[in-house]
Amino acid sequence: MGAFSVLYVRDSDDIKVAQVKKRFPAAYSIEESEGYLCVYLSCPEFQAPNDFLERLSARNDVYWVTVSSATEYFHYYHWNKGALVRALDMEEKGDDRYLWGVVSGKREPWEIEALRPLLGRPSIPKLGSDVSIFDSKAAFGIVMTYYNLEPLWLP
Repeated sequence: MGAFSVLYVRDSDDIKVAQVKKRFPAAYSIEESEGYLCVYLSCPEFQAPNDFLERLSARNDVYWVTVSSATEYFHYYHWNKGALVRALDMEEKGDDRYLWGVVSGKREPWEIEALRPLLGRPSIPKLGSDVSIFDSKAAFGIVMTYYNLEPLWLP
């Protein structure tokens, strides 16, 4: 699977499509489906373009996810009506160690399943807490299932 970033925009219109195409001219795929726009960046942007996402989400939900299956790196940003609802962002600390570098907003229901370590009990992301056992690809799939988003491509 490698690394990628994906952007989902609910209830997209022609203006939003034009804004997205202008912001991501090298996107691997920009496709519209019933109810949302899906943008797939095969060369991931590891920093979410927060100012752009805030404007794009003025009247709807916007989801930004960056995943790397090689390092199990995971970013998740959810915007709604111009406000950041949830942000989860891993930070590498060397020796293949990752910590939650950004944790803000209200916990979302999908996190219970997606952030469950392989050892059993649920993990609650806390700023600076260890992310030693994590499956970024599985977490991405759980987010998509929870919000009823389907990839229009296969990473």
